Amino acid sequence: MTQETPAKFRADAANTPMMRQYWVVKEEYPHDIVLFHLGDFYEMFFDDAKAASEILDIALTSRNKQNGEPIPMCGVPYHAASQYISRLLQAGKRVVLCDQMQDPREAKGLLERGVTRVLSPGVALSDQGLAESAPNYLIALSGLAIAVADVSTGEMQGTISSNEEELCDELLRLGAAEVLVSSDEGDREVVVRLKEKGLLVTVHLKQSTHSIGDPPRTSSAKWAGIAERRVQESEEDVNQSPLLKGLSGDLLTAGILLLSYLREAHRTSSAAHLKPLQFYDKRKFLVLDENARLNLELFRTLREGKKEGSLLGILDQTRTPMGARKLLSWLKAPLREGTEIEKRLDAVEELVRKESLRRAIRLTLKEIRDLERICSRLVLGSSNARDFCALRASLAPLPQLKELCRDLSAELLSPTPLTPTLKGLFSNTLDRLREELERAFVEEPPLSVKEGGMFRRGYSAELDEWVELSSHGKAALAKMESEEREKTGISSLKVRYNNVFGYYIEVTKANLNFVPPRYIRKQTIANGERYFTEELKALEEKIMTAEEKRSDLEFQLFSQFKERFVSEVQSLLEVAQEVALLDVLSAFAEISALNRYVRPEICAPGPLEIREGRHPVVEQALGSGEFVPNDVVLNGSVDQGGESFLIITGPNMAGKSTIMRQMALIVIMAQMGCFVPARFARIGIVDRIFTRIGASDDLSGGKSTFMVEMTETATILREAT
Repeated sequence: MTQETPAKFRADAANTPMMRQYWVVKEEYPHDIVLFHLGDFYEMFFDDAKAASEILDIALTSRNKQNGEPIPMCGVPYHAASQYISRLLQAGKRVVLCDQMQDPREAKGLLERGVTRVLSPGVALSDQGLAESAPNYLIALSGLAIAVADVSTGEMQGTISSNEEELCDELLRLGAAEVLVSSDEGDREVVVRLKEKGLLVTVHLKQSTHSIGDPPRTSSAKWAGIAERRVQESEEDVNQSPLLKGLSGDLLTAGILLLSYLREAHRTSSAAHLKPLQFYDKRKFLVLDENARLNLELFRTLREGKKEGSLLGILDQTRTPMGARKLLSWLKAPLREGTEIEKRLDAVEELVRKESLRRAIRLTLKEIRDLERICSRLVLGSSNARDFCALRASLAPLPQLKELCRDLSAELLSPTPLTPTLKGLFSNTLDRLREELERAFVEEPPLSVKEGGMFRRGYSAELDEWVELSSHGKAALAKMESEEREKTGISSLKVRYNNVFGYYIEVTKANLNFVPPRYIRKQTIANGERYFTEELKALEEKIMTAEEKRSDLEFQLFSQFKERFVSEVQSLLEVAQEVALLDVLSAFAEISALNRYVRPEICAPGPLEIREGRHPVVEQALGSGEFVPNDVVLNGSVDQGGESFLIITGPNMAGKSTIMRQMALIVIMAQMGCFVPARFARIGIVDRIFTRIGASDDLSGGKSTFMVEMTETATILREAT
């Protein structure tokens, strides 16, 4: 369907009020997929329906014809929409949720509808298909500065690069789900390169937002003006946000762009789970460019693209999603500061020595769920009582974890006031929340917050009264059904309920002769008739009032609970980070103990001495004792009488690449703060690792195998210190 075809439908005077309401939203978001809430479904129309039906593999149907043409449409169940939304986001689409803003019971005429969220891959939440062990970064770009947010965890950070090459590599290192650029930076070379690498790049216009490659916005000047004012007001507002305090220049501009986009996406100024944007200095971390990350197989294998067989696959013995994400961030950016590395090694060494304590800690950690993403759902998502139950389950092990950690003395793990690394875990701020969650919610609440049945008896006296009334009402219905069967002699008689007809008595065709005169016919069905009586009508009114009052009060109590919860969010996120830290350090200790790793000596840049070193991944693949250890010594510069490089020769399959990768992986593990596979290791802190391994081409980029090799070698010679 062409862009002109919808215009015919839009201008058609025969449009129903509902379709006119739809077009108001679609005009503002012409290039996004609009999910329009109708009853129990989200419906899509026109080109949206065609695109969605292919991505989601659902049937494409049509509405009544207008202008001689049918209106293409498809839909997904409202209460199961998350799984469909996640597939649209994974396909790189932006999704606009247009929801019913009124209770159908209170509306007169057409229900009011409005945009509640604008979802894109960078603002997805954990109930929309995110990988739990990896972050989901939305990155805003301004000049050489970037502002980074993971909306699903509340993390915010930013940095400034020295040139375009460094900027591009940092963006690729972070692995953004979506990159935002302002409308005047959409043609930058770095933006083109990111798009070539497969990253979703979104241009933030004054009028709207669209992915590169979309046609220009074609909506009316009226809507363009409204959108422009909204974005300008949002930018002016977020400029004063405490989340951006202390920032200036391009980094502030990037932060404003990021928060403005988030506000538009979630249609709220609430940012209770977001942490203030923290600047990080890339010079504090070991640099691993794209070639190094790929050739060293840090995260995925080159051949199959799997985690198994990579360094991450060996190191990831974490027990929580927060720990898995922290481990990934440490692997992407090993440290260069000796003091910080030693702190991690001290903690790992203590946990290696205290085996029984380590195992008890790891067992306890396994019971803790994803605190960060639970918080984000409760602040921003369409959360329900099950999220609070997940939070309750995650808070329950914390007292035991706190007691276990009292016996630790390493600085990163000590609860002493001088080094309060675990101050959130050792405070008592969350005890009250945990107790209230225990008192409030049942073990298995329903999915919908409007069904009722979320709260325990005793939590609210008023609610208990309505529950009692509605429960007795149901018992009265059962009693009435039994009495009517006895009076009429119809053993198959049923008293039932549906949303359209309310309560009714159902009698099959074979028993219609036995129906008494006091039964008033309500509906004819295929296999019988439905009736009501004056007594049933009176009982229905009593029951329906009780059910309605109960569900309304439960929803009100749930909303109040969410509001109180917001004040605890930052404390929860602090504990989540401490749990993640403990998780990674205990995982390092576990693999170090199991695999006979040793603590490396960390010293000033220069020497590198490995005695009986082993490749951590190959060793696991071969099995215990099969890998032949080897020594490598680089003991300083030639000027000081040492050796600054080695030339390794040998035939094919002699292990040249293996030993090169082995040394690089040992350095990375050491500077992450992990023990290493060797009998002895002295690591002079490294600032950057380069690799030029294997033969490969880049035909799509116009580079032969030889040209790739020469380009990578030139980069090494140019950048090496």
